[in-house]
Amino acid sequence: MAEQGIVGRGILLDYHTWRLAQNPPIPYSSFTRSSIPLSHLLAVAAAQKTDIHFGDILLIRSGYFAEQAQQSEEELSVLKDQAPPTFGGVEQSVEILKWIWENFSAVAGDQPSFECWRKYFTIPCFFNLFCVSPMPQQLTNENPWLT
Repeated sequence: MAEQGIVGRGILLDYHTWRLAQNPPIPYSSFTRSSIPLSHLLAVAAAQKTDIHFGDILLIRSGYFAEQAQQSEEELSVLKDQAPPTFGGVEQSVEILKWIWENFSAVAGDQPSFECWRKYFTIPCFFNLFCVSPMPQQLTNENPWLT
């Protein structure tokens, strides 16, 4: 257990409020592979007048809990039993990886998976953020969901 926590400047990009304020509102579903593109995140930051500084901690409000609250118990049960699950989140792209790598020390959001899930790429984006070298072949052989 760590003796100290992480301290840093956090910025909240409220994608949910921004997308609903667009005319027409931008469609997004927290329970599908909906993607939040980099262009939208940059537009949210501009609309909020949020300056991004190197080392910031990025927090994204996607609207997951608002959408979850609108689901019936039956709908939630169906979603819970879905295998593999699907979730909305940030897009899986080289551009988003580069933007995160060049600006932020940590990322988080209100959605179960920071990036849209189930993966589009062979290796999900978060592996690219944290792997220093290519993923060992043994790891992908033993865990076929990573391929």
